[in-house]
Amino acid sequence: MNLSRLFAPIALVSAIALSGISGSALADTTLRIGVTPVPHADIVNFIKPTLEKEGVKLEVVEFNDYIQPNLALDAGELDANYFQTIPYLEEMVKSRGLNLHILVSVHLEPMALYSKKVKRLADIPAGAKVAVPSDPTNEGRALKVLEHAGLIKLKDGATLLSGIGDIVSNPKKLKFVELEPALLPRALDDVTAAVLNANYLMRRIQGTFQPAFDRICMHEFVLGLEEFKKETGVSALDVAKSLIDRGIHPPTMYFPLIVHEALMLEPTETESRETLDQAAEVFRQLYQLAHTDPEAMRTAPHNAQIGRPDEVQAARNPILRWQA
Repeated sequence: MNLSRLFAPIALVSAIALSGISGSALADTTLRIGVTPVPHADIVNFIKPTLEKEGVKLEVVEFNDYIQPNLALDAGELDANYFQTIPYLEEMVKSRGLNLHILVSVHLEPMALYSKKVKRLADIPAGAKVAVPSDPTNEGRALKVLEHAGLIKLKDGATLLSGIGDIVSNPKKLKFVELEPALLPRALDDVTAAVLNANYLMRRIQGTFQPAFDRICMHEFVLGLEEFKKETGVSALDVAKSLIDRGIHPPTMYFPLIVHEALMLEPTETESRETLDQAAEVFRQLYQLAHTDPEAMRTAPHNAQIGRPDEVQAARNPILRWQA
């Protein structure tokens, strides 16, 4: 596939939402969880066997849109769902009066402009079709991407809830095609460009920590630190703990299992491009610190209220049930 990433400025966190389920209800039961196909269904299906060993059976229900999973959850047809960003959930709860709550933030979802037909922003022709998400918060995100790229200008005070009607300047007279987010990757053959979840941070980190798969991806990216650990003695866990000292939430560690010393990152959306650049700078600093003072990273975090737990004890005697 000849896919070009034209621009990638911002990203957002994906969360699990729930309605009326308590932590004590998680043992010896079946949970129905609503997801969208990629990557959410893949992630949930991956953990099903592990949860079954703990007495929790998952029934995965796939949806191809971003509205029905929340309506089904609110109606009691699901126990939880996993597909959306926090601003999207908050907006839907507010606009539709849903009784839904965020259980936990799971992974980060960036956004970028992609094309199969052009390789540079300057090559986008006048009157080109550009596909954007049709839901309120993601469409606002997409328009912010296009504004950062210099393709459009939004009215003063535009937010993540801005829509196409908030465009005040469109020099190339771009034609916007609003589609369900899950359908956007499939639309790349029919439009000049589309704004998709992407990985701006991956390119910014390259040159220090290396991606496990050096390719354009439309969702998360994975760092493989196996060689880095051999070189410095600093593990993926050490890097994650060191991020805490610098105000960055640790990414998913040791997943996927096929990548040794894996860190899976999806930089989130409410952050500006400048903030993502700052995150890249933190990774660069940690890369250098691992070579000059690896012990400082092996004993991190130093500035958190709680230091490192006993990892062996936690693995052998895990507390798997939430107690009220």
